[in-house]
Amino acid sequence: MRVAFLCWTTRERTNINNRLGYTSGTTLPQLVLAGGRVDVIGNANAPTSETSTFVVSNGMGIVNLLPNAAQPLTFTNSAAWSFTTGQTLFVVGANAQPGQTVQAGQAAYSWPTMNFSGTVNNTNGAKNKSIRPDIVMDPLVGDLAQTSTDIAFSTLDGVTNYMRPLAANEMETAANFATSGTTGAAINYSLGSTVALVNNQSANSIRLENGGGVTLARRRTSAGSTPVAAC
Repeated sequence: MRVAFLCWTTRERTNINNRLGYTSGTTLPQLVLAGGRVDVIGNANAPTSETSTFVVSNGMGIVNLLPNAAQPLTFTNSAAWSFTTGQTLFVVGANAQPGQTVQAGQAAYSWPTMNFSGTVNNTNGAKNKSIRPDIVMDPLVGDLAQTSTDIAFSTLDGVTNYMRPLAANEMETAANFATSGTTGAAINYSLGSTVALVNNQSANSIRLENGGGVTLARRRTSAGSTPVAAC
């Protein structure tokens, strides 16, 4: 199924789970998002669980998880897809807390097969935690306007196997950015103020908060390929 916009609701009185899952046989249907949006809306009477072979083919796709305040919602992706030029994904509403299973009023994006490039570190709380540069997450439910200050690059929770945004304690602050130099190549940073660089600087990822930025004191610099997100 290729979609531009799909609203998947389980608001009926009787909860019907796994509508995106098996229909017949043993092949899990594939959901391909090509620059569109998928809304998954939870049910008030029972936990909602959906499973799909989900991939993003091109453009900026959006997965909008909308849990009911009375029940948890879990969207499980059984696929494994890697970064491809021209494709990005923005996941809104995945707000299960790091290291904890999804609770009532929360949503989780479960992705046990989430894959990364290079050396993988899924240890919770580590500032060198692996990220996907093509997937950004916003834990605030319904925040399509991107007002949350917790928007961050995606990572895999080492306890629950949920894809979630980097937590605050998994990103180094601006005060330590300019002093780490090239040894910061594996570190994730969140800059809440402007940092002046006078030497070469490396990073795994950089999130720019309100007021955050980088100024270059030297004309010749090497920016490399560090992904940068603004929130």
